[in-house]
Amino acid sequence: MPCNCTHLKTSSDTINPNETTDLKIKIDTKDKKPGKCEVTITVKTNGSRKFYLLEVAFDIIE
Repeated sequence: MPCNCTHLKTSSDTINPNETTDLKIKIDTKDKKPGKCEVTITVKTNGSRKFYLLEVAFDIIE
């Protein structure tokens, strides 16, 4: 079940072929316990590949 704890913001809504953009990921950890965590972000495209899954692994410390 997806959570509402992860938010993604891009520096541009349109990315042309061979261009890049910055991704800013905000993860709300207030309801998570200390330790290793992972979130998956789905980036949808209109290209031949319809989406990309970005997996972000991180450690929560006290």
